[in-house]
Amino acid sequence: MNFYKNFFQKLFLTVFIFSNFLNFNYIFSYTNKTYLRQLDTQFLVPNKNFSDFILYQKDFAEKTRLNFDIDASLFYFESTNSKDLGKYFGVNETNNIQVSDFNQTMDVYHDFLVHFTLGGPVAPRQSLVKLSPKSYLYGLNLNFLYNFHFFEKLYLKLTIPFIESKNNLKAQFSPSGYDTDENSNIIQEYLTGEYENTLEHPASIINPDTKMQEKLINSVIGGSKSRGGISDLYLNLGLNVLENKNSIFLYAGIVIPTSNKSKGKVLFEPINGNGGHFGINLGMDSVFNLWVDSKNTLDCFLELKYQYLFENSQTRILSIKGANWGQYYLLGKDNQNNQSLIPAANILAQNVNVSPGSQIDFKLKLLLNLSKFDISLGYGFIAREEEEVKLKNFTENEYAVADTTFDTSGHFEVPDDSRDNFSYYLLNSKNIDTTASQNPAIFANKFDGNIGYNFYFNKLVLNTNFGAGYYLPMQNSSAEGYFLRLDLGLLF
Repeated sequence: MNFYKNFFQKLFLTVFIFSNFLNFNYIFSYTNKTYLRQLDTQFLVPNKNFSDFILYQKDFAEKTRLNFDIDASLFYFESTNSKDLGKYFGVNETNNIQVSDFNQTMDVYHDFLVHFTLGGPVAPRQSLVKLSPKSYLYGLNLNFLYNFHFFEKLYLKLTIPFIESKNNLKAQFSPSGYDTDENSNIIQEYLTGEYENTLEHPASIINPDTKMQEKLINSVIGGSKSRGGISDLYLNLGLNVLENKNSIFLYAGIVIPTSNKSKGKVLFEPINGNGGHFGINLGMDSVFNLWVDSKNTLDCFLELKYQYLFENSQTRILSIKGANWGQYYLLGKDNQNNQSLIPAANILAQNVNVSPGSQIDFKLKLLLNLSKFDISLGYGFIAREEEEVKLKNFTENEYAVADTTFDTSGHFEVPDDSRDNFSYYLLNSKNIDTTASQNPAIFANKFDGNIGYNFYFNKLVLNTNFGAGYYLPMQNSSAEGYFLRLDLGLLF
């Protein structure tokens, strides 16, 4: 008993200190990003594992052998770090982005997004864009566990998650300083994909001095967007390598992609799963009995899992190196006459190779069983490496950031009509920023508590469980928030 107590105390402290050391070593905020991956629900709200199943088998051994376990778990997650997520999609580590003509205070130069002619009124135009994103995940996890008859140490686990993912940037626009004959909502209309101008110097008094530009069709800052469906299948095979009052399972499995891939149409796009990546799992799942009397037990569960997701191709929104919100800058096409300017996102929504790489999950749970009641406290730690994004087939040296003085009724020629403070002028692999679309490395802690009740019948067990917890990532590398769960399980 003392050995187990000392061992688990040291293990918990080591993992906790290590995880928080990593957290505090990355105290900066990610910013100027165009893509954020959904949380891993298999880490956030996992169903029963092999070690949970075998405890019920041991309790029921005198009556009959339990070979099947079917679980249904309802869950709900809501993010709470709106300001931090706003910094992630904002610029200069702020969620209050100043799109302005004031050089001293601006985050994004106003005329990079909407060009005004030299003949127009000189106005101190400004639009404050505040991003306060919210993320929601809810759904149903179905979990199936089976203990083979022909080899009782071998177990099979299949998890099918039905998930609805909903994201909302909650953007607010506050314009000021526009001339009376100008459209003060022009930045809002542009970023939400509603503004385009097909005429040079239109006679209308709405935008009398703006230049021709196309409508933004990618990386649009919109309202609430959702995506639902089966969020990847998880199939694992576990082998019980230690079976007495304690149990240790070694398992291996695959991740079968069924989720959607990024299409880059909206900023903060809901992704229902890991982004369509095939993967493999290797892990150890164990349970150790710490205390027992006639009807009560105290058990400790430990799980360590390694996951690797393989490369696939998908559409991501790239940006321009050295540019705040470069995906919204206006581009011209070299050697074209009388052309509309093109939002960079319309060109930089590119098919890329994405390699998520490795992920390590650690979970620790203490379960107190008081007759038919279960009370548990849990801690988890997840470490995931940064994605690698590689450009595939991009036609280089065709587009350049247009200078704000360029007259769209004329001939666009590089370098005369391109912006001279962006190196290389024409867009190519040297000045396209793929890191803007990379999901960052994640180091996060999870804390949860659960209470349940078990109904024992002649040849089956019905168990219920309610739980709640909190997910705490490093800085703003992912959504932070609370989660709730309600489980119903049938063992027979």
